[in-house]
Amino acid sequence: MNINTLKGALPIAARLLAEKCGLKVRIGGNRACASSSEIVLPDLPIEVEKARVLGLGFVLHEGAGHIVHTDFESIAAMDLPVFTYRIWNAIEDVRIEGLVERRYAGANRIFTAMRETLSKDGLLREMSNASDLADALVTVTSHTLNWRQLKRTFFEAREAIAVQWLTSAFGSAFSDTYLTVIGKVQFALSSADAARIAVEAVSLLKQYADENADPDQDSSGRESDGQDEPNEDSSQGGSGGGEGGQPEDDGQDEEPGDDGAVPSPPVSADQAAAEACENGSAAGCDARSADEGKPSQGPADAETDGTGDTSSEQSGPADSGSNAEAKPDRDKSEGVAGSATDPDDGSRLGGGSQTGVGVQSGGGSAQEPVAVAEDHAGSNGSGDDGQLRAQANDPETSGLDLSQKATSRDVHAALGAGYNPGEDLGEIVQGMLSGMAAESEAPPVLSNAIPFTEEIEDNSEIVQRVKRESIALRRRLTTALEAITRTSSRDVYAGERLCNLGALRLSTGDLNIFERESSRSSIDVAIHLLLDRSGSMRVEERMTLAMDTCTALGIALGQIDGVQVATSAFPAGSGECDRDVLVLNRFGEAVRKRAGRIAAVRADGHNTPLADAMLYGQYSLLSTKATRRILLPITDGVPDSKEGVADVVASCQRWGIEVMGVGIGLDISGVIPNSICISEVADLPTQMFELLRKQLVLKRAA
Repeated sequence: MNINTLKGALPIAARLLAEKCGLKVRIGGNRACASSSEIVLPDLPIEVEKARVLGLGFVLHEGAGHIVHTDFESIAAMDLPVFTYRIWNAIEDVRIEGLVERRYAGANRIFTAMRETLSKDGLLREMSNASDLADALVTVTSHTLNWRQLKRTFFEAREAIAVQWLTSAFGSAFSDTYLTVIGKVQFALSSADAARIAVEAVSLLKQYADENADPDQDSSGRESDGQDEPNEDSSQGGSGGGEGGQPEDDGQDEEPGDDGAVPSPPVSADQAAAEACENGSAAGCDARSADEGKPSQGPADAETDGTGDTSSEQSGPADSGSNAEAKPDRDKSEGVAGSATDPDDGSRLGGGSQTGVGVQSGGGSAQEPVAVAEDHAGSNGSGDDGQLRAQANDPETSGLDLSQKATSRDVHAALGAGYNPGEDLGEIVQGMLSGMAAESEAPPVLSNAIPFTEEIEDNSEIVQRVKRESIALRRRLTTALEAITRTSSRDVYAGERLCNLGALRLSTGDLNIFERESSRSSIDVAIHLLLDRSGSMRVEERMTLAMDTCTALGIALGQIDGVQVATSAFPAGSGECDRDVLVLNRFGEAVRKRAGRIAAVRADGHNTPLADAMLYGQYSLLSTKATRRILLPITDGVPDSKEGVADVVASCQRWGIEVMGVGIGLDISGVIPNSICISEVADLPTQMFELLRKQLVLKRAA
């Protein structure tokens, strides 16, 4: 299957795409997340283009991209500083998306459409809304590589702006060297290669900072994170103003690294995992989310004063003994940022385990809680994309002056910057999908298929009961199903009409100067029958009539060359809200041999998930090769959601699936427009033939 021609409603397209990529996708709940074992998509509108683009993009980026190609264990072992990790993340996104595009035709179109959607919503990082130098450098890396390596025209103008700023801020020599270094991603064969490119790029920044250092700025100023007054008393770093203006010894032997300002240590792996489970409890999501293990964002309310200094209000200590039951209404993942420590410990990624599509952080304990970092993509309620949009467009955070030349102090502050979830593509899309799911009103769900094993061994009784109707159906439906007429022409020596080259052929002695047309009708049809087994079907022996109808149709259609039939019953169980289907026979299995299964079906379901079953029928039909596809529910027309049925009918029409219905004792045209109503099996041949004939005429007219 070509991704360019991927068909079906969003749940169907996502499952088909995941199967093609060798992934497992689960749909349900109100939160999107990804782990090394599966992709989880929430319940989303089935025919909203925005949801479709973001959902398929999430499967490709996180699933076919990061889960398949990113080696997080190697990255964790490299113990990257936070800012280096951010540069690596931008480079790795380009590397893995390039691999996905080369393997799956059409992936480029989905990736580009996903960025266009984010840009329209104000969630795509731009140079104009970069909050600081660190954000700008990550944006430059991403935009430049998206155009130069992946040739995405969407980034052509953005790349020009990014290169212009980089040259203005750092000079043409540095700009050319930096772009050359990150351009090595085209030769990167692994995540570790991409990480080494990021390390080399950061080394260039360190070299620039050292070469352009202010001679008046002594080492004490750098140790105090750019503070102009070394005597200022501060309790956050565990050090205070000493006698004679010298900082007191805080008992630590480590010296600050070259990165300048020391960021807060990342959230621990156990805490991130526990909070991810709390956020996903409402959706029943047992997978780790894609944002697990990302470096800590640092103080949530920190404000930059232009010199790389940050200030924030201290929050109280986190309750490490709380669990999911203690805070059931918690909506946001919270990470406690510790006090300033050695950059080689607290600011690095490593010492943790790999889960999901993130790297678990570790290698440093939080000594004194300073602030709480909010994970925008981890919220399971609505407003995730709104928070990210506010962060992207907030004038207070978009404080970088693009016209200013980068100073040594600015670069040191950037090297010590914390993690920013607003620039991570996976987290942004995850948050948008979760927000859309929270706002949608119970869309149809793609049912799970459960094999039906019960069977009446002697099925001759039911076959004989519908034998006459099945024979009549076969005779009359064969003509109605001949939907494809193939016409061909050839040149012959006798006929009534001359071909175009007849005169020229005579001059060469060729007597084949007449044209003869030949046509033949062929049948290539897949039909999925859906049998309603809800409790309402017990009224007036509707279930017996429905089983006979299903058996007669299945046997008659299955005996026509070129027709393949599958039958399913819904709901699968007897629970109050069961959305699964029972598979009676799949495409390729003869209905006559499985008639005993149809006879064993009982009307003991408590609900009628017709929309969900029809969505499964659409999935089954699109998974089968056929020129013509027909979905045919057999029901009494009392579904759980009429609006959901109407949505699925419209979706089927969009993707070329004809929907017809057989009403058992009741008129179901209000639910399925193209339908018939029968009160006995003897009515089936005539009415079914008229329905197919009418549908065929409409199809040819279209």
